[in-house]
Amino acid sequence: MTGVQNLVYSIQQLNADDLNIVATFEIEITRLSFPDDPIEDPAFHIKRLAKSVGQDGALVARSDATGEIVGWLLASTRKNFATGELYAELRSIYVVPHHRGGVLAGLLMQQLLDFAARADAVKLQGRTGAANTTMRRLFSTTGFAEKHIVFELNLDEV
Repeated sequence: MTGVQNLVYSIQQLNADDLNIVATFEIEITRLSFPDDPIEDPAFHIKRLAKSVGQDGALVARSDATGEIVGWLLASTRKNFATGELYAELRSIYVVPHHRGGVLAGLLMQQLLDFAARADAVKLQGRTGAANTTMRRLFSTTGFAEKHIVFELNLDEV
């Protein structure tokens, strides 16, 4: 993928120069999704993100007005171990606060759908923490349905 443009954003593949910015997004995501145990070490996120540089499902959105990275998407494909079906997985998505409520999240979700189509995936999956109501709403408005609920009991508190 070389890049997609509209009147406000340019969407391009993740490159090595983007890692520091995207790592800050990932830290914020962990704070939202896992408020009791976020991973806040930038080096951890940069090392993990570096594996995605140049991959089809690793995209950044830049503001055409400023050139700053204002959004991020990471998707990959996986095979169901039982059925062998190929599916696409939304691994991460983020829009900076001052660009929320507009079209950017929808544009990134469309990139996810396009990625899944290019991969010939039979379905899409994504996960988020129960506390991340914004992501849960985005999943719902995009047509995703809840399939699993995970319960957890902290044994230190029993």
